[in-house]
Amino acid sequence: MTAELAVAGVSTLVAVAAFLLTLLRGRREETRALAERLARLETKVDVFWRGVSFDAARLLHSPHPEFARRDRLLERFQEGVLTSAEARELARMMAAVLNDRRADPGHHVAASVILRYLAAWYETAETGG
Repeated sequence: MTAELAVAGVSTLVAVAAFLLTLLRGRREETRALAERLARLETKVDVFWRGVSFDAARLLHSPHPEFARRDRLLERFQEGVLTSAEARELARMMAAVLNDRRADPGHHVAASVILRYLAAWYETAETGG
């Protein structure tokens, strides 16, 4: 192998390595930007559904003494201080509303929204996300 050929080979390898590093760096920046956009979107979606679920909780809140425990759990839900046990209890109550054929259709929708929010909360709590 001649010196010129060796220099040409090394130069080609350096050029390829530089190209790959540039390409990878660009992808890393694109990936980071995409991850940041996704995090912002997740935050906005969470804020939206939290608002919808809190509106649903207000709809289900009742001054009737029969629903005092449910009302207290809905209040704690809105305050964001439900324990896991309370969340499970509230989920059972919301399932009962869904299964109650006498309940107002709006209450069915509200209970469904709260159940979905609680399910997402459980999933997040279990995965640590």
